[in-house]
Amino acid sequence: MTDRELRNAVYAGTWVSDAKRYFSRSQGPAYVVGNKYVRESPIRQEYLEAAIQWLKDKGQAVEGYMGTHQHDPPATALWNHFQSVINRVKAVFPEYCNPMKGVEWGGLYSCLRDESLNSAKLEAEVARPMIDNDVTKQAGIYPYLLTGEERHLNIRAFTEAMKQKAFEIQKGICKV
Repeated sequence: MTDRELRNAVYAGTWVSDAKRYFSRSQGPAYVVGNKYVRESPIRQEYLEAAIQWLKDKGQAVEGYMGTHQHDPPATALWNHFQSVINRVKAVFPEYCNPMKGVEWGGLYSCLRDESLNSAKLEAEVARPMIDNDVTKQAGIYPYLLTGEERHLNIRAFTEAMKQKAFEIQKGICKV
């Protein structure tokens, strides 16, 4: 059994049963809503874990969240939050692009909630780094636009002088 499956067994109760109804079926509600944006699979409760990661308090473990809510009747709060995150992503970035899948949208939700985001402007800004050859992680474009942190882009740029120097040092032979 995976850690996720073990957690579901340990924290079995009304809440987990209801949460699995949303998040643990391959054509279930969470998959239908989020399959373009979530890389995880609903099988083996990966969607459920991702949704909990998006909602739990910082520093709180998934187990802590599950333990706190184990005997709650419905998992409605988790389901509503998951939908809110996906719906806000769709509103802020209405043009879907493959690199959007797997972005940590839940962690960016605090940035996405900002009502003053200009989706037309953000969509226009996506295009520039998307075609930039120095951007090696296209999925990082979205966190970069929301946070301004270039580290998300994994930029790798070498000047022509650097390339020539490496070429000369290696005597024209690639060492990789």
